[in-house]
Amino acid sequence: MYKLKDLLLRRGITLIAKSRGRAADSRELSAAVENWKERRGYAAPGLTLDDLAREFGVRREVLSRHFLSTYGVQFTQWRTALRVEEAKRLLVEQPGATLLHISRTVGISDRRNFTRVFKETTGMTPAAFREKALSAKGTADPYPGQEREERPRRGRTSSGR
Repeated sequence: MYKLKDLLLRRGITLIAKSRGRAADSRELSAAVENWKERRGYAAPGLTLDDLAREFGVRREVLSRHFLSTYGVQFTQWRTALRVEEAKRLLVEQPGATLLHISRTVGISDRRNFTRVFKETTGMTPAAFREKALSAKGTADPYPGQEREERPRRGRTSSGR
């Protein structure tokens, strides 16, 4: 794992502060979080606040306070919002992509959980969002029906009985 200072140096970010106080630490942490966000670190499945704190070389409590003071929400809420925004973009830009593919791309490995989280955040299912967004753009979905997973249901034959 990289220390916060190492992450910043790799990106060419240097901060000069006369006193090594909380303000300088907060700016460094903000820069590291923004760098991590640009690299789409939020899309790593199973990512926890502890994982991110280890990666940045800070205590979990420090990072938790940073998210509350900077973004006004807890880390998990912030991460979920980033994942949903990325999913919304992918749903429109990749109309042929399955929901499973998109959910895994944004860091949610289970399609049902993805649909639940997406609906809680946006008020609609991913499929409904895609349909509405594509019709608003005036673009018909060139791959209708592919958002559903093609798999046989348990206990049923291929004839549907």
